[in-house]
Amino acid sequence: MKTAHDALVELRALLAPDRWCQCAPAMDERGAPVTARDPSACQWCLVGGSLRVCLDPLDPTFNQSDRHLFREVQGVLSQSIKDTFPSWSYSSVELFNDAPERTYADILRVLDQAVAFTA
Repeated sequence: MKTAHDALVELRALLAPDRWCQCAPAMDERGAPVTARDPSACQWCLVGGSLRVCLDPLDPTFNQSDRHLFREVQGVLSQSIKDTFPSWSYSSVELFNDAPERTYADILRVLDQAVAFTA
């Protein structure tokens, strides 16, 4: 069974510099918003990427274990955001990802903190 650490390591690898996006869970190669599981998705935000790595690729439903893993990963990311950016006043991973001032380097700092926290 995949752990939060496994999912976060996979998420860190998924969100390469040209594969991170904002303002949509995922985007296709034209920059159009798509769902996180859409086969045409080639970029993901922190939430969409989390969905992508937490969902069982062989099960089209969002089953109980997938939901539990997703919530756990989001909790770790939320705590990592608070620890890494103490002045950030929102608890939402989505709002953090989509903030206009957010950079890819910020996303990596949060992901690295989350991976280290779950190691």
